[in-house]
Amino acid sequence: MSLMIHIYAIKYTQSNLFIPQLLLRRLAYTLSYPQGSIHTSTTSMMNNKQIIEGLYQNMFERNISKVLPVLDEHIKIWVPKSLPFGGEFLGREGFIAMVSKLNQIWEDLKVLYLHYYLPETTGTDHVLVHGKLEGKVFQAEESYTFHFISQWLLKENRIIEHSVFFEDTSELLQYINNHTNSSNHLLNGL
Repeated sequence: MSLMIHIYAIKYTQSNLFIPQLLLRRLAYTLSYPQGSIHTSTTSMMNNKQIIEGLYQNMFERNISKVLPVLDEHIKIWVPKSLPFGGEFLGREGFIAMVSKLNQIWEDLKVLYLHYYLPETTGTDHVLVHGKLEGKVFQAEESYTFHFISQWLLKENRIIEHSVFFEDTSELLQYINNHTNSSNHLLNGL
């Protein structure tokens, strides 16, 4: 396991990524989870970034019992509907359904890095995460690497909304379709 910490106090925007028009302070933590884990405090005084860091850690360690308590019981989740694991998901049951869909597609999914973006103004309950994942679908021999942006909204230490955006959704979909028998999500004219 490796942990590299890069801290920047700059305003960050990049034209080729979807980032809402917020002034952001970049607190970038590059994590590699496959060899072990990084433990974060589980006290009730956790800040929003720590909550999201813990969520990703527990997700990739497949520890759903530690993920569910930080999710609001009425959480709203949006993943591009064009993907076989996409859709709108409601509540903790919806979160479990989304994770189940992911596990039906991906045999091996690893975090290459995660960067956390926090608003410059205090009191804002948004956390943006730019990450890079590598994985392969069950029928594929080669793996695929892709970038994503996740937007998290928290209220009173609970996650109430989550939206995911992919750098190139059509390329990701093409990789999945080339290696699965998914006729429901064929590229339409691409």
